[in-house]
Amino acid sequence: MKDFADIPDIPDNVDNFVKAVSEIVGNFESLIFESHCKEHFVCHLDNSPIEQILFTALSAVTYIWNTFFGDKIEINPQEKIGEHRVDFLVSYCKDKNEKANNIAYSA
Repeated sequence: MKDFADIPDIPDNVDNFVKAVSEIVGNFESLIFESHCKEHFVCHLDNSPIEQILFTALSAVTYIWNTFFGDKIEINPQEKIGEHRVDFLVSYCKDKNEKANNIAYSA
């Protein structure tokens, strides 16, 4: 096998179809992710380009993590902690139905 997606004894036409549909799904997911990031930029117009880049990177890691592990990591921009405001508050919860616990922030 060349990679984890190669399974022996699948006819070429089926394999080609799966690859074509996978590309369509990937393109759709890409559009959703891009919309998510750009929506954030519109809601937080005062963010600097570096904050926009960091938000995009954190969102990518969060999306992959949440999809793969089924946990809940949240990225909350411009959160207030006490008397201070942080650029990003990262929260984590093992159960998606529970409130996430703060684990890190960027100021």
